[in-house]
Amino acid sequence: RPMGSLHSLTLCFGLWLLACSKPTSGFPVCLVTNPGFADCDPTANTSTYKGYDVDLVRWAAEEIGWKEMPGPPGPNDTHPLDSFYFVCGTRRVAATVDILISNNTFNVCGIGAGAFTISKARIDIGARFSYPYFRTGLGIMASGSQQVTYSPWAFLKPFHYSIWVAMLLTVLFVPGLVWLVENLVRNGSVPCGLNSLHEWRHASYTTILSVFNLDVLAVLSLPAQIIIITFLFLNLVMVSTYTANLAAALTNQAAQSGINSVSDLRARNVAAHALYVERLRKNDFISASPLTWNGSQTFLEVSDKLNKGQLDAYIFDKPILEWWMGYYDKDCSLKFVGDYIEPFDYGISFHKDMPQRMVDDFNKQVLVAQSSKVLSN
Repeated sequence: RPMGSLHSLTLCFGLWLLACSKPTSGFPVCLVTNPGFADCDPTANTSTYKGYDVDLVRWAAEEIGWKEMPGPPGPNDTHPLDSFYFVCGTRRVAATVDILISNNTFNVCGIGAGAFTISKARIDIGARFSYPYFRTGLGIMASGSQQVTYSPWAFLKPFHYSIWVAMLLTVLFVPGLVWLVENLVRNGSVPCGLNSLHEWRHASYTTILSVFNLDVLAVLSLPAQIIIITFLFLNLVMVSTYTANLAAALTNQAAQSGINSVSDLRARNVAAHALYVERLRKNDFISASPLTWNGSQTFLEVSDKLNKGQLDAYIFDKPILEWWMGYYDKDCSLKFVGDYIEPFDYGISFHKDMPQRMVDDFNKQVLVAQSSKVLSN
C-alpha cells in the first residue's frame, strides 16, 4: 500500500539519520588536567594516564563491559559504541562542558572527566552528570604570613598635614604672644634690643617645656595667664586625639593584615572562579572579582599577588588548590582559612547525545563503588 510504503521509507530514513548522528567506532573521554583527578600528557601513551576520575572511568567501564581503546580509531576501524578512548587536551572544564551540550560533537567529547563541578547553572544549560562521586567545597586561600609592616612615618598618620602645620605655627606663635602681652601689661611697652631677643627665645623654650610638664612658665599678668591656660588645654586635646587616632590606625592595620574567617573577606580584595562569584555574593555576602582558573599559571599568579598583598584571598575548589599548594608552596607562605565553604559535588559529565542506558549503567557502578568502598580506596 502506498501509505504504508511511505511510512516505511520515513522510518528507514529516520533510523539512517539516527545511525549517522551517533558514532559507531567508540567515543572519546575528554580529560581536563586537574592534578589528583586527571593527570595526563598528550604526548604519552594513554596507559600512563591516572587520577581519581581516570581510575573511576576505567573501573566502571570494566564492570559495565565497555572496552578501552589505546587511542582514536582509524578511518576504516569499526568498534562498538561501548568502546572509548582517553583524550588529554588543553581545554578547561567550562570549555569542555560547552562541547558536551552542543550538537554534533559526540565524536569530539562523549564524556568529560577531571573534577567537573555539578552546579545548577550547568544543569540549566543542558549539562548531564553522573551521580556525585566526590564531596568537597570551596577553599579560601590566603597569605600565611601575617606580618605587619609599618612605615617609619606612621606617627604622622593620625593628623592631616594641615593640622601638623597649624600646630607648628601655634607652637612658634604662642611664646612670642605671651612675651609680648606680658611686657605690654606689666611694663606698658615692648623692649627692643638683644636682651629682648634673648628673653623671647627663653620664653619660647620655657613654653615648649611646659607642654611636657618639664618646666613652669611663670607669667604674672592675667591676659598672659589666660593665653597659657588656653594653649595648654588645646595641647591636652591634641595629645589625646593624636593618641586615640594613632592607636586606631595601627590596630586597624594589624586587623587587616590577616584573614581568619569568612566574615573577614567582606569588603576585601577577593578573587574567585567565575562559576562561584554569584554564589558567594548571594550566600556569603562576599564580593569577589572573577578570575578564571587555568591550572598552574593561575595558581602562580594568585600566590604572587597574595604574598605581595595585592590580593587578600582566592576562592576555588579546595582539593585542586591543595594539590598546587603542596607542589609549589614549599616555604608555607600560603594557608587555607578554615575547612571549606559552599559544599558541592564532582561528577562525570556526559554528552547530550549519550544514550541514556549508558548513563544509567555508569551511575549504577558509581553507587556500587560507593557501597563497596571502591571510591574511598
